[in-house]
Amino acid sequence: MSNEVFSIVAYIGCVLLTITNYIAYRQYKITSVGRKMAKYPIDPPLAKTLLVSEELGCQQEVATIAALLSTQLHSLFKKGRKGGSKSQIDSVKTRLGQDSSGDHLLFLNIFQHYEDNNFSEYWCSQNFLNQRILDEAREIRAQLLEILSRCVWFIFNEIILFPRKVVNIESC
Repeated sequence: MSNEVFSIVAYIGCVLLTITNYIAYRQYKITSVGRKMAKYPIDPPLAKTLLVSEELGCQQEVATIAALLSTQLHSLFKKGRKGGSKSQIDSVKTRLGQDSSGDHLLFLNIFQHYEDNNFSEYWCSQNFLNQRILDEAREIRAQLLEILSRCVWFIFNEIILFPRKVVNIESC
């Protein structure tokens, strides 16, 4: 097959794919919430939670939790030779998550302590935490907050000035 024929066949394939996608779009219309959710590079349930958090005024906290859940969270605590024993890790979880009522709020507390300690490698090693996971979550969180700041329904000043509301975070 010559290059010209191959190009024509590829073009026809693209046109057919475009028509098929258009028909699917017309048949299964995406809701306005679905369009907003599609902007986020995270799982749909997390994107929906992020949208609900806007209504409850806890966007920053939920963005942090969503970012952490989007990482290899099972590797957050270092165990074995380079990390701590199960009892040491449990004591760190108790200390860092003393006012949390579940895993999600524990992760939020851990990230907030990490942030309060200026993203310190030393702090991570003292608490048997994998800094690579926390840094990855920090990057994802920055992306999510950037998307939120570009959206019409988001008022950036509120996210900086809004106090942390555990009840609203739990509602999300």
